[in-house]
Amino acid sequence: MAGPNPSRTSIDAVVFDLGGVLIDWNPRYLYRSLFPGDEAAMEDFLAQVVNPEWNERQDASRACSEAVAELISRHPDRADLIEAYYARWEEMLGGSVDDSVALLEALRRRAVPRRAARTRVQPAWTQPQEV
Repeated sequence: MAGPNPSRTSIDAVVFDLGGVLIDWNPRYLYRSLFPGDEAAMEDFLAQVVNPEWNERQDASRACSEAVAELISRHPDRADLIEAYYARWEEMLGGSVDDSVALLEALRRRAVPRRAARTRVQPAWTQPQEV
């Protein structure tokens, strides 16, 4: 029995994540301005407070307001820094990720349906969007 024929594979749609895939996203872009000249303190805050595990819980649909409140209850002395994570999220964005954008454009030219999956910040936009 022969395996699948790649030339006959049908693609219903290609889903892209936005942050880190189509758009350069990095919390350091914001937090460098909040920890001027103290890279070590910034890195400690990013590793110990608003760490990747905490961020992933919001990616998994945890409410941002709940996440912020939980961290502030544990780190009240850092409330302003924690609140900045979502209040100033646009400052975490860099430019586009050129290779991903080129792939997206190639798919568009071939009329392959494209969707963007975004998980948070603006709760009204949680379903995949055409890109």
